[in-house]
Amino acid sequence: MIKHWPPNVRPNYEAGGSAGDAWNLCCDLSRTGERRLVSAANEILKLLEKQAGEIPESVRKSFVAGARELVVPSGAQIAFENEACARLPFVLSGGLRVYKAAPDGRSITLYDIDPGETCVLTMSCILGGEPFPAGAEALGETRVLVVSSEDWLRWVESSPSLRRYSHQIAARRLSAVIETLSEVAFHRVNQRVARLIVRRSTDSGMQATHQQIADELGTAREVVSRILKEFERYGWIRMSRHEIALLDKSALVKLAEDADAV
Repeated sequence: MIKHWPPNVRPNYEAGGSAGDAWNLCCDLSRTGERRLVSAANEILKLLEKQAGEIPESVRKSFVAGARELVVPSGAQIAFENEACARLPFVLSGGLRVYKAAPDGRSITLYDIDPGETCVLTMSCILGGEPFPAGAEALGETRVLVVSSEDWLRWVESSPSLRRYSHQIAARRLSAVIETLSEVAFHRVNQRVARLIVRRSTDSGMQATHQQIADELGTAREVVSRILKEFERYGWIRMSRHEIALLDKSALVKLAEDADAV
């Protein structure tokens, strides 16, 4: 079902592809597993109606008929900056990371897309006819339901519920992006690292490399490594390969919530 595509490798569109074909290159868009596909499409429709109200039966049938379920390999790039948005994804399991990259290779996470959610930037680009202004990749193996941009435009035009849904998620996601910008502008990096660990950890800790944390926060790996070593020296965490164990979560919470740490 998966066409394996090395993570972070830009596709070669000159070999018969076109901008916006990223989904074709990383995944198989055929309607395999019809029963499972119908179930997944109905699952997403149920979530949409829960948030925005009843969807016309004609749109429901068209949604199920036009949807494709994909399995995206971990780390696969499913969107590149300044390319057309050909499909709108809805995450079924796993997750997607939407980020902005700098010329020096660093990046900052704008937001993650969790199960049951879609990409507001993709939706905005589809509705406005604009290219995608960021990049997106899979966080672990991810199951996604996708619909074509043409179909989504047609459904939004004929369904007040889907128009309402588009406005609702745009407002929620904009608030999250503003919060991210606020953290970058007004909080020290060590406080942001503490906040990330507190937010992402289970009782035992979190799995992440120093580079992944740096990418999430839009800073350098060397800065993150220095801060984590500092936390370890304080006795707050214990580091091992790709894992951070929590030893004193209350100390991290105190730093994360400290208004004087700005």
